[in-house]
Amino acid sequence: MYIDLSLTVERNDYEAISSGKRIAILFSPLMLDRQFALLYKSDGKEEVVTHTIIQVVDREFLKLENVNDELTKSLNISLENLKQRLVEDSRLCLIYFRAYFTKGKLNVTCRDLIGFAPLPRPYIIDDLQPLLSDYSFARRKEQILHRQVPDSNQIERIYSELTNQHFDSQELDRSRKSLTSEIETLLGWKDIPFPSIRLPEWTQSITKVGNSSEGNDFEKLVRKGLIEIGFSASGKHKEFLDPDKCGGAGGLDFYCDFPFTVVGECKATKSEKVPDGTAAQLVKLGYKHLQRGYNSCIKIIMAAGELTEDAELTASGNQMNVLRPETLQRLVELKSKHSGSIDLLALKPCRL
Repeated sequence: MYIDLSLTVERNDYEAISSGKRIAILFSPLMLDRQFALLYKSDGKEEVVTHTIIQVVDREFLKLENVNDELTKSLNISLENLKQRLVEDSRLCLIYFRAYFTKGKLNVTCRDLIGFAPLPRPYIIDDLQPLLSDYSFARRKEQILHRQVPDSNQIERIYSELTNQHFDSQELDRSRKSLTSEIETLLGWKDIPFPSIRLPEWTQSITKVGNSSEGNDFEKLVRKGLIEIGFSASGKHKEFLDPDKCGGAGGLDFYCDFPFTVVGECKATKSEKVPDGTAAQLVKLGYKHLQRGYNSCIKIIMAAGELTEDAELTASGNQMNVLRPETLQRLVELKSKHSGSIDLLALKPCRL
């Protein structure tokens, strides 16, 4: 990108744009697609190094009847002040900027006048990174265009208090920085790329083993997967969720009692259909180990193959759900990549 002009704005606008908090400001009409080095107004000449480049991506000519409280929140200006400025200068536009960050240094002098000016020398920049992702920027722009900017004043006040707070404890200060970073992302002020996560090898094998004849291995993987997405078991039935063991003859293939009770039978199938005996086995062993508690459990047959006609009748008649290993693997992968992405209580009414 070739940069030969700077744009000087009020300091609060500069800070809001360069931090990702704002994508639009009131300004005179500017040429679309023009790029500027962003500077702030100073009381006198001030030598600075800037890393922020902005591009004019859109402009909106405002009318008094089209301004409201939602718009003023996005501009950090009162409704009365906004209307007054439009009365005083009818050429004022809402200029939408796309902000970029460069690691290179642009040594410039801040001016005491608002507006654009030539740089002392032109710069060619080839490492620009958008401050916000395409999705976040487009979402923010649509909110402003439709005057649907959410009220985040309370969250912003909390953010302001946190940024001005420092703790002697390193652990507390790390937590403070982590929380402010999460708030910035929540408010759309910045994007945090998800790190490249190498999933454990076992998570990639649930489907493969479920579509094989390795019944014991499949059972262990199912137990491991259920633990990964948030289930657990306690008390005398804890062994039925131990991933290092199998239910064996007469034991439950899996059982969970938190956050709600789930009981199930696993059936790894290479090519054959799931027989009626699988569903019947779940009924028999469920009553054997859980007695009356079995009735309130969510019942699942974890199997890759199709159920025979008799198995379908038994499963539906006993309110059993059938879950394929591919589905479990996707849930496990999602939870492994994004720890807070699965709410099991929200899944409960769907019977998983």
